[in-house]
Amino acid sequence: MGPVSFERWKPYQTWWSSLQPGQTIISFNYDLVIERLASEDTGKLVVVMPQTEVPGACNPGKAVRLIKLHGSVNWRRLPEAASPDRCRLQSDDFAITCEDEELAIASPGLTKQRMVKDDFSSLWVHAEAALRAAKAIVFVGYRFPPTDSEALARLLAAIGANESPYLALHTVLGSTRGDDERRLHSLLRYAARVKGRKHTSRVGMDALDGMGQGGLRLYTLVSQGLWAQDFLLVAQQHELLQPYLVNWE
Repeated sequence: MGPVSFERWKPYQTWWSSLQPGQTIISFNYDLVIERLASEDTGKLVVVMPQTEVPGACNPGKAVRLIKLHGSVNWRRLPEAASPDRCRLQSDDFAITCEDEELAIASPGLTKQRMVKDDFSSLWVHAEAALRAAKAIVFVGYRFPPTDSEALARLLAAIGANESPYLALHTVLGSTRGDDERRLHSLLRYAARVKGRKHTSRVGMDALDGMGQGGLRLYTLVSQGLWAQDFLLVAQQHELLQPYLVNWE
């Protein structure tokens, strides 16, 4: 994509500057785009690395967390007995110089499921915990590919178990509603209703404080109708939690 100073980086820079400590990014990408955005903002980003043992608490702390569920091009896969850590951070050009078996990415193929189960299992635990605790979840360019049944089952189950009285769900898959987005919305509606959560397109913000009393749980599901770069450029963080008065449902 060229240097971060290029104009095409503007939407991503705007989005990155808007992120707040405690928020979590869950990604299936192997690239280093987010790390490059954070390179001049020391301390704001924490990349969660795979570990053999998963800490009992899943606390975002005072930074933005990045959870890369399928690994990263700058992670070196360690021999199983070498360290309690499953992977170790390397230089940005590691993917070019490493041996094939050292690259810690769950690429499509026969080894993908094994990598997710063995090497990246702790990352999935962290991601599921983040989804259960979230107040807003935004799907940017991700649609649950039909071949990723394991990801679909686990992430939808975590959303279904979400603990927030009001959950705002947003999808960002382009300027028109195609089959991919209709399918994603149907999947999310099933997940949201697991514990009897009700859909709404009209709820006053003053009512949210008392929500959850008596077991009432609501959700909104909004199609942004934007390309990813558009959404990242114009979306305001505070708007993500606000119920929309007009919904495409």
